[in-house]
Amino acid sequence: MKRIMIQDNSEIYNLGVSNLDSIIGGIPRGYVILLAGNPGSGKTTFAAQFLYSGLLRNESGLYISFVEPKQEFYRHMSKLGFEFEKFEKENLFTYIHVPTPSTKLSSNVLIEQILRIVEEKGIKRLAIDSISAITDVLGIVESRSLLSNLISMVIKPSKITSVLIAELPFGRQVIGYGFEEFLVDAIFILKVVKRRGKFRRFIEIRKFKDFELPRTKFEFQIRKGGLVLYVPYIEELKGTYLPERVSTGIEKLDEALEGGLLKGSITLIVGPSGTGKTILASKFVIDGILKNEKCLFITFDEPYEQIINLFKFLGIDYHDYEHCLRILSFSPRLYTPIQIYQHIYDILQSEDFNRAVIDGLSSLKLFTSGNEFIEFISSVISLFKAKRTTTIMTLTSDLTKDIDIKITPLVDNIFAIRFNRNRTEIERILTILKTRGTAHKISSMKLMITEDKIDVKFLT
Repeated sequence: MKRIMIQDNSEIYNLGVSNLDSIIGGIPRGYVILLAGNPGSGKTTFAAQFLYSGLLRNESGLYISFVEPKQEFYRHMSKLGFEFEKFEKENLFTYIHVPTPSTKLSSNVLIEQILRIVEEKGIKRLAIDSISAITDVLGIVESRSLLSNLISMVIKPSKITSVLIAELPFGRQVIGYGFEEFLVDAIFILKVVKRRGKFRRFIEIRKFKDFELPRTKFEFQIRKGGLVLYVPYIEELKGTYLPERVSTGIEKLDEALEGGLLKGSITLIVGPSGTGKTILASKFVIDGILKNEKCLFITFDEPYEQIINLFKFLGIDYHDYEHCLRILSFSPRLYTPIQIYQHIYDILQSEDFNRAVIDGLSSLKLFTSGNEFIEFISSVISLFKAKRTTTIMTLTSDLTKDIDIKITPLVDNIFAIRFNRNRTEIERILTILKTRGTAHKISSMKLMITEDKIDVKFLT
């Protein structure tokens, strides 16, 4: 994603949050971020990650907490891989715990204490956790005065890049008393949402002074190393199919396609359960690995071991081809679409694949909202297009009844398989409904699946 910068800033700081810096391009030195969030949304982790990123760059940091003692903070952060105690010993990091008293805080004393540390240690990054604790004690008038003076007298003159944490109770949209939002340069909102039985965390960029962002809401996860944002494919569209042909693994099907699939094209196979979609896609992968091409097989329907057995049924021992075949099995009950996409994205950044199969999209669709599902399909297609990976996807659906019309324009080729009952048997009928950029035979074919052969026969 390209950030549009309206106002020039000479120094840009990284926030240290994986993928967020690439989205917003970092922040100008001296920026003040208001970080509001639901309980358990990751506010403290975000602030700690922001400071730790600076410490790794030899930028001194100050964490002021009204919430937890220093040793408790150190213990929690150590589990994420943030060793703040080490930098404290190097005099690069300072942690101040200010227990919230029942009597009013002295705002002047607090500002003077912060200013003294800033001047003595050359603080570059500051986190305050949380300003909600201050407003609860001081009230609206004095809290506004304290924050305004802190920003105007300490943070801005010293060009300290800062994160101010605020609590955002579930169901509430306004942060604190409302004035906090007008005092800062940027507002990030962290939310915890329960969707389809899964708790998910989202970050929303509500305000970002002097910058415009094409997208402002992203899902994230907290793991070793802190927050990791999951982003859909947001780069400009790249890639196309090439005139080179890629075999489907079935000679007569290649004949119907005038030589095979175009390299880098995306094919969607649709049909009811049991029509042979997975087997047809597997045949395509097998043709690739027999030619020593790198192949990726992703499934949402079946366990990893079951896919290995399927390949064995088709005459291939997976263990003989591990060097060129990678199998991934995802449970849609456990992962969100954007998490799955990010995993695929990370793999494609480290490996190149000639062919790919994404099998069982219907299982993913069952646990996904319509818009998220379409976004996942669009992102995956764009990713594989950019990599020029010839890809087949399978979807359990009756094309004439319930396939989402938003999907069909995204793919280059569409194969439909249906059952047909004649007097002696139930046949599988394969029809090529669409091929982009190439001619094809429109006639239907009988798909035949036996223990020793998968083939098609043109119907007269």
